Amino acid sequence: MFKEESGVESGCDITVRNPHSYALSVNIKLTGPEYVKFGEHAWVNCSSDVSPYGYIAEFIVNGVTFNSLQRHKTGCFSANYETECLQDMCKCSNDGKSYAVRVGSTKQTRSLNIVCSMQFKLVRSFVQTENISIRVLDIEGPFITAEGVSTDCWKKYAYDMYRAVNIRHPPVMEIVGKTVCNSSLSIELSCSLSGDLDTYGFDLWQHAIDGVVVRELIGVISNNTSALVISSCSFNDRGDYTCIAWNRKKRKKDYLRTSTQVKVNEPPFIVASYLYNESIPVLSVDYLSDAEPNSPRWFRYKTSLVNSTLFTIINTRTTLVSQIHGKEVTLSGFSTNLSLNNKARGEYTVMLSNRYGETEYKFNLISEQSSFLFSIILLVLTGMVVFIVTVGVIGTVIKINSLTGDLEMKCYPKNPGRGAIYYAAPEDENQVHVYNETDTGYEESTESNETGHYMEISDIYEDLENGRDDRHSYEFSHHYIEVKPD
Repeated sequence: MFKEESGVESGCDITVRNPHSYALSVNIKLTGPEYVKFGEHAWVNCSSDVSPYGYIAEFIVNGVTFNSLQRHKTGCFSANYETECLQDMCKCSNDGKSYAVRVGSTKQTRSLNIVCSMQFKLVRSFVQTENISIRVLDIEGPFITAEGVSTDCWKKYAYDMYRAVNIRHPPVMEIVGKTVCNSSLSIELSCSLSGDLDTYGFDLWQHAIDGVVVRELIGVISNNTSALVISSCSFNDRGDYTCIAWNRKKRKKDYLRTSTQVKVNEPPFIVASYLYNESIPVLSVDYLSDAEPNSPRWFRYKTSLVNSTLFTIINTRTTLVSQIHGKEVTLSGFSTNLSLNNKARGEYTVMLSNRYGETEYKFNLISEQSSFLFSIILLVLTGMVVFIVTVGVIGTVIKINSLTGDLEMKCYPKNPGRGAIYYAAPEDENQVHVYNETDTGYEESTESNETGHYMEISDIYEDLENGRDDRHSYEFSHHYIEVKPD
């Protein structure tokens, strides 16, 4: 059927709503058991996807306000008791989106009609409600009598029915632990699940900063508790930590989520620094601080600077984009700027502080004269290095060439067609060399009966076979010239 807001029906099962109503749509979920035994209590949980105005939720039982809960920074408070909620009476989640009360039953009531009411301010202010009904079972005696049925039989029937419907309390989850961390120390968050649990478990913890999930963390699970330890916490560990648990009943799997906020007591955290070297140099520092920061202080060397004709200091609030655990997060931060109207060079320091400590950052601006001298010195040193390297390379090349030349002179090249080379043989100590005697060189013939005189001629040679410098031993061939007398 076609249903319009006026209630007129036509031929399709489509509901048309005013498009502006979506801007005011908030989902409220009210959960509780279907049955409760009279004299006992039942936990009822009311949650929404948007925190209600004033962090207040009202519970109405059978037309009468039962309790109003309000979430404060210091805890969960009950309007009925005008004090902080006890653990066995009422509860609030840290993000102010979930509220729970314990409702009692009496014989006079056969059912508990419960309404959860929350007020919201989005485009306009409006109230949204959700309701459930819990049946009260009288196990001690029947409300009706049946002819032929004894009271004992009815009690047994009622008790069996009570066991069959399996009265259940919806799971309740809460985070306990210290949520304020001093820098470099550690804290532990513990998430516990209670109520009627069948098959249950925990998923990864989620860490979010300004609504952006920056990482997921593994908790240490023990029974119905998941514990998360943040060791040596720093500025990037602040934010909302969400514990996610689930409970499976038959084929239905319900998820529960609860969050807590962790604050880190730390000095200002510098995100970026800039030097704008324009006609008037400007030094700038962007930083974050959870606590309200003090006014930044600027120094030139050790002299404190104030606004004057020489220097201008401007401090502003700004929006910064920071990388946290690999994710870009847009945060509300601060910026401080120092303009050097006199262009004075030197060392400048900015001191940032809050009630948790101080952080400083230095800028070193070298004067133009110093910069020029530094350039000259750098140029001279570069020239000297080049000269030394060049001389070393040239010397090395000359040395290599010299060694190569010596080797070539000592080596004999192979030349099969080369002729024999003759060398003079050393003198024999007992033989007089023919060239060392002063004579005519002729043998005179004399008449004598003596035997002929013989001259010994040494034949000296050296054979270089196939270009080898093989020196042979000396062989002496004796030639005899016989001189006969006439």
